[in-house]
Amino acid sequence: MAIGYLTIHLVNTRVNCMTFRFQEWLRLRRELVARQLDGETVYDMLESRRIFSAISLDDLEKAVLEIPSGHAVTPGVRAFFTEEDDEELDLIVQLAAADDHLTSGAYVPFRLVIAFDGAAGSADENEPSRVSVGGQVRWRDVAAIFVDEEASAGTILSARKGDEDAYNDCADLDMLWYHPSERLKLAVELKRRLAT
Repeated sequence: MAIGYLTIHLVNTRVNCMTFRFQEWLRLRRELVARQLDGETVYDMLESRRIFSAISLDDLEKAVLEIPSGHAVTPGVRAFFTEEDDEELDLIVQLAAADDHLTSGAYVPFRLVIAFDGAAGSADENEPSRVSVGGQVRWRDVAAIFVDEEASAGTILSARKGDEDAYNDCADLDMLWYHPSERLKLAVELKRRLAT
């Protein structure tokens, strides 16, 4: 019993630590503070990799997406989150893309993000996870779609209205995973949410 309690305690401690570090990351992103490593801004040219980007509801019904920029695990991200593994780093940049959706001006009760594989340009020196895409993305290159569950609507809408606590709470919300082949079905479901 004691071992089980200790395991749960250690897991909760790690989750709380990641939440705190992500809140700090959000603060840095908002203030547009460039991370520096050994006196030089951490950003470089990137090869093809997994990129996360916010999209609109209408994008789900388009054959080709226009994606100017997104978020990826760059050297700057690795320099900031030195203790996280690749899966946790992917989650962090996914949340950064979800944060883009929150500040996009779209007043909808969910965040909508895609993960795709593509070539990315230089990272933004003021925002180390952001990379330039500047091209068309086809659905065959998309690996997954992420969207908030319906129960998160209240928190999402409060965050869009400028509620600081709700904005921070969004970092802890689980996003549902969808295969790209489900995009049209998902579009119908999200429109139903908007109508109710």
